[in-house]
Amino acid sequence: MSKVSVIIPVYNAERYLRECLDSLINQTLSDIEIICVNDGSTDNSLSILNDYSQKDDRIKILNQENQGPAVARNNALKISSSEFIMFCDSDDFYSPDMCEVMYKTITQQDLDIVQVASNVISGYDEHIRNVENFKKYLSFNKRENIDLNKTQNKLYFTNEIWNKIFRNDLIEKYNITFPLQKCGEDRCFIMQYIAISSRGSIIDKKLHNYRLFAGTLSEQFEHDYSLCFSSPKGLNIVLKFYKENNIFENNEEYFVNKVCFSLKKYYGKIPFELQKLYIREHIRLFENLEIKKEVLNRYKLAKYLWRCDVRNVKNILNNKMVYTYQERIFSIKNASIHKVVTILGLKFKFRSGKLVERERFRSLENKLNYANRLLLEQKNILMQHEELLNELVWQNGKT
Repeated sequence: MSKVSVIIPVYNAERYLRECLDSLINQTLSDIEIICVNDGSTDNSLSILNDYSQKDDRIKILNQENQGPAVARNNALKISSSEFIMFCDSDDFYSPDMCEVMYKTITQQDLDIVQVASNVISGYDEHIRNVENFKKYLSFNKRENIDLNKTQNKLYFTNEIWNKIFRNDLIEKYNITFPLQKCGEDRCFIMQYIAISSRGSIIDKKLHNYRLFAGTLSEQFEHDYSLCFSSPKGLNIVLKFYKENNIFENNEEYFVNKVCFSLKKYYGKIPFELQKLYIREHIRLFENLEIKKEVLNRYKLAKYLWRCDVRNVKNILNNKMVYTYQERIFSIKNASIHKVVTILGLKFKFRSGKLVERERFRSLENKLNYANRLLLEQKNILMQHEELLNELVWQNGKT
């Protein structure tokens, strides 16, 4: 049995696969197994894997039809026999001592999880606008023996799997797997694993090398908004896991935090006509849940989700004023350059003591004008049809 299994899903990765494999077979910790899952590649990836496996018997190859990285990782977990699990993407690579440092840290400190910092590299020499944000996101301060029974400490660990080491016995005991969805499966795995972990550490050394592409899945949301709906779907799987293992109460605030994060991160990528539906998908996550009042008070967005208040959830997400039901009857609120006074549901804006606009009346007037325009357009269409019909009748009578 090897000390560490490194799992790599491979799909059309011929350009960077050799660099990835070289970084693994040359690790200072030699007692590892490398499980590569060929996910139906149509390029030269499988040939590269076969070449490396003939030279190094630590490399195991699984072949499957193209089903995505979640299925690939799940299949690899089934055959792994090592004490610890690590993951690597086929276009990333490890620093020479990454496995050794991770293994020594998790065993010597008797931990459940360890996380390291990452170097961020732009793929294909591309200039990617958010590369600096990724560099900050994947850089960490050193933290040792973190108590993972505290919510704030759980949040130190990011949603990624490729910068961490996990205990295989915990994965097997709780049957933790990757959900079969297009995206967000990493976060689901992490949320399940963190919830059943006791202690962890974070290493500030940049031992992992992450290659960022302009076309990676995280940037495809802008072109395929349906991917965003995978987020609440995955959170529902996590919630089911918490309930089945009776651990929701200990992870209540952690779950609420992730729901709010999910909604805020992807809401702006959803078309306007589907935004309410996206909000309701997150509201459903709170159905029949008993959440402590102090937790809801710390997360204003969660409070309105829990109340099924779609209007105020939208107001928060759109950076607009939030009104409770009482405040919709009467309230006085300060905005940036004016005050908003609400009386019996009617809003009035004041600046320098003068009435600027009667917002409610103006909105109604705009709606009426729009309705009148639609009616006129329909009337014109009907008149054109009538003229055409008369012409056809006249031509038939003439013939």
